[in-house]
Amino acid sequence: MADIIDPAAARAWLRVGANEASDELLTALIGAATEKLFAFMERPREGEGSWPDDEIPLIVRHAVKVVVAALYDDRGSAISDDLLRGLVGEYCKPSFA
Repeated sequence: MADIIDPAAARAWLRVGANEASDELLTALIGAATEKLFAFMERPREGEGSWPDDEIPLIVRHAVKVVVAALYDDRGSAISDDLLRGLVGEYCKPSFA
């Protein structure tokens, strides 16, 4: 399983240089953003029911960048469910409640 985006893509999205954000930091933020999104969507990142890496919807890839930016810029803030719903709501597991 590859990361949904790589550190170079995150760095470009954040508009920061290597001196401002290391690959190690960006990899950790990408992992946290991915985990947050897939937990919100109630979808597995790998295994049965997951998307193959080359079929992850573009909006999900974009959402990872948005969440990475939120984690980077507002390090102590919570990520809003409204933000996530607006980005990836159509990919959430259906609720029958």
